[in-house]
Amino acid sequence: MKCRRCPAEARSNRTLCASCAQRSTEHNRVWSKANAERVRVRRNEYNKEQRKTNTERIREKDRIREQKTQRSAKRRVQKPDYSHECHIRRLLHVSQEEAQRLIVLSRSGSCEACGDSYTRSRLGYGKFGLHIDHNHKTGAFRGFLCSRCNQALGLLLDDPRRIQSLLDYLEVRR
Repeated sequence: MKCRRCPAEARSNRTLCASCAQRSTEHNRVWSKANAERVRVRRNEYNKEQRKTNTERIREKDRIREQKTQRSAKRRVQKPDYSHECHIRRLLHVSQEEAQRLIVLSRSGSCEACGDSYTRSRLGYGKFGLHIDHNHKTGAFRGFLCSRCNQALGLLLDDPRRIQSLLDYLEVRR
């Protein structure tokens, strides 16, 4: 199919080629900025009209949203570790029992890097105790780290060379 603005070939199921579509998008963005007040008024009018014609649908969405909020609040009271457990299961691809075991282990013991013991109450480090460290490429569980060690490892991109370079720098600059 031909582009309706130039002789180039348009993308499938489109009326404009890629370059004309990009120019059109840029033109619309510039026009919207130049006519911001007009766009705002038109958008408000459209939204008012939609609220008038779709009040029942909007009420239904609000009712469903409220039900979800209530269910979430109830679940947080009944199962305080539910979201943490779901996060671990999704992150490490483990069973529910394994995730629960890891949660229990993360709340006891000490950081495997620095040896400090961080619990729920100590200085607010980690809402859930120690962090569960994992390999970001394979998703494999590596161990438990305190908040500081976990952040440091993340900021250093899990790169042993970068960590060693930083260590060498510290030794020289002492």
